[in-house]
This record gives sequence, C-alpha cells and structure tokens, in this order.
Amino acid sequence: MKALFVHVPKTGGNTIRRAFEGHVAYNGHQTAEQIRDQKRREALGGDQNPLTWSEAWKFAFVRNPWDRAASLYYWSRSPVPFGEWCRNGEAARILRAENRSAESLLCDRQTGELLVDDVFRFEVFALEFGDIVRRLGADHWTRIPHLQRNPTKPPDLNYRELYSDWSRGLVEGLCQWEIQRFEYEF
Repeated sequence: MKALFVHVPKTGGNTIRRAFEGHVAYNGHQTAEQIRDQKRREALGGDQNPLTWSEAWKFAFVRNPWDRAASLYYWSRSPVPFGEWCRNGEAARILRAENRSAESLLCDRQTGELLVDDVFRFEVFALEFGDIVRRLGADHWTRIPHLQRNPTKPPDLNYRELYSDWSRGLVEGLCQWEIQRFEYEF
C-alpha cells in the first residue's frame, strides 16, 4: 500500500515515521495541502514513479488538545509555570501557529475539507498502530518504539492537574475544531 503520513506535532509522529520508514511517505510538518500540491507538481513534472495524492492512503494522528498543550508546554522547557505560559501567549502562539494546529495541517485552507483519509487518536495509540500495521500489510512489527520521551514531563502527570478554569477555557477556545470534530472533552 502506498501511504502518506501528515504529522501533527506531539501526536507520536516521530514514532510513526521511524516505525514505518520506507513504507510511508513522511514530509515533516508540512500541511496536507502542501503535500497534495507537491505531489501534483511531481506528477506533472514527470518524476519517475511518483506517489500520487489520489492513489495514496493519507493518515494522521490527533491528540486531546488539553493533553497536547501540556505536552507542548513541557517540550518547550519553559521556565515559567503552565498557567503563566498560557497567559503570556505561548500556548496560543504554538497551538494556532501555521503548521502546528491539527486543523491547519489536515484541512484545505479554502474549503475546510479534511484532506486525509483517516485520522487516528493518540489516546489509543497502540490500537491505532495495529490498524496501520494491518492496512500496510506490515505484520512483522510487534512492538511500538516510543521515541522522544519528554524528559521534563513528570511520568505520572495527569494533564488536568495543570489547568485552571481560565487555562482550560483558553485551550478550548484555541482548539474548537479538534474538540468538535473528534468529540474531545477535558
């Protein structure tokens, strides 16, 4: 199967990239729209055996926005507490930045159309990973490599512990598309 992976940051993308290297096309943090346009140019440019947009199975992962914001906070290694990080605009800057929000990465900017065939959930990564293995016919993968463990995030932390009502509302406002589309709850 020919497959393209669209990487939403902090959703296990590096693990997917490494696990399926050579089996899934990976384009960093490019948007699905950018990848689609690139694949169209490659096909028009006469590239030998290009992976075309229309024939590829396109997939991505999403993550609960509140959990993802907490992960981004720890990944940023910010010296300020989480609430202050949210108040000073860092959460908004990162969550809504071009090529960082799930919506901007997965949808057509003009039409809002979802451009990938399947969107999997980070929260059930092992189950979803197994589905990808089956779809790709890659039965030899028996375990999931966990790459880029965040060394600054306490291992037993429940993301909900970081939030005040205000910061919870901020992330909710910034991530309406993911929350509505994938029925996420705090």
